Amino acid sequence: MTAAALEVAGLRVAVRNGSALTPTVTDFSFSVAPGESLGLVGESGSGKSLSLRAVAGVLPPGVAKTGGDVVTGGARMAMIFQEPLTALNPTRRVGDAIADVVQATRRCSRRDARAAAVALLTEVGMTDPARRARMWPHELSGGLRQRAVIAMALAHEPSILLCDEPTTALDVTVQDQVLGLLDRLRQERNVALVFVTHDLAVVATLCQRVAVMYAGQIVETGPTRDVLREPRHPYTRALLESSRTRTSPAGARPIGGQPPTPGSFPDGCRFAPRCPHANEVCRTMTYDLAGVNDQRADACVRTLELTAVNS
Repeated sequence: MTAAALEVAGLRVAVRNGSALTPTVTDFSFSVAPGESLGLVGESGSGKSLSLRAVAGVLPPGVAKTGGDVVTGGARMAMIFQEPLTALNPTRRVGDAIADVVQATRRCSRRDARAAAVALLTEVGMTDPARRARMWPHELSGGLRQRAVIAMALAHEPSILLCDEPTTALDVTVQDQVLGLLDRLRQERNVALVFVTHDLAVVATLCQRVAVMYAGQIVETGPTRDVLREPRHPYTRALLESSRTRTSPAGARPIGGQPPTPGSFPDGCRFAPRCPHANEVCRTMTYDLAGVNDQRADACVRTLELTAVNS
């Protein structure tokens, strides 16, 4: 078995409210191997981005990691954020910003760092890279800015690449180009890729495995193809039914109710108040993520019963 490039165990994140801490992410665990891609999906507010930021150690002010382990074996991590314009320094030309990272990572001369920056812009598919390296971030389109941010991340020579919805603000054509670029880089550089998104179509395109998150917890995980074809947790099933697809755009069914807010998580299964299959056991019994087989796991106490009904 290939050793994990990144292993996260029991990660917990909380928001500070004066002297109090309100839990937002609880017992968040996953692993990803070199060259593997893992998608992290769920509704807005489920804790996906906070979890990824906690893994990278870049939580915003007022939010703290309160427990858990992040093991990389000394491998470098880099993160790509949702809005590239905020990730690029507006006072630095694109090539200089990338060269700064190259120079800090490789301890090379400024001249070599600038040449490496142009080479990285070439690698991420930017046309006329030498000219664009001299441009300011605001002079580039959204797609080109995202390519520049990816080049900056690669300048760190990472073995692990964390992506926080990096294609959300892009149009469909550019999104497909960026996804293709990330997949190519994953394969060519043998990088472990973790991709946060709310778009199940993106996960189906890019990710080999998927983890479904709800109210600060992972509720189902497994090979992407298996989870999307035969979801086991009711939330995963509801999430799929609420997603519009190219084949059935009118068939989407929104999930009833609202997800719980941090600090007011219900007893038992956190999805129970919105789940049409919930019973008294679901509302009172806490059921942690448990293995279904060697590759799949979910956190529903009624998995076997509901799977038999839906098969």
